[in-house]
Amino acid sequence: MKKTVIRVCTFLVALIIVGLATKIVVSPSKKELAKVKVAESDVKIISEKLLQYKRLVNNFPNEDGWYLALKSKKGLGDFSTGIGLVNNIPVDPWGNKYIYRRLKSGITFEVISYGADGKAGGTGTAEDIKIVIDK
Repeated sequence: MKKTVIRVCTFLVALIIVGLATKIVVSPSKKELAKVKVAESDVKIISEKLLQYKRLVNNFPNEDGWYLALKSKKGLGDFSTGIGLVNNIPVDPWGNKYIYRRLKSGITFEVISYGADGKAGGTGTAEDIKIVIDK
């Protein structure tokens, strides 16, 4: 009887240790979750600035140099207030550039952060963070 109790207690302790180790390995840290929130916010802000740009010049910027179109003060004539919509385009919290793609003949666009791994797809904190705007 005493050996059985010791075995059960040993088993429970081992089970608790394995459970804690799994939680540590599997659960993203608060710091990583905060990075996801920052990327979500950045993607939203960039999308809003792209919509503001379209309202001012009646078109979305091209994919190449889109960040310069939001930042530059040249080329918009009377729309000088629409230039300089941003001081800079930040990189995502993992140090990667945000991706902007025009879709459907330029009337739809998406802004993407590829998450912690910097690659398309993924799960958890490596999952893509994106907004698709259809205007």
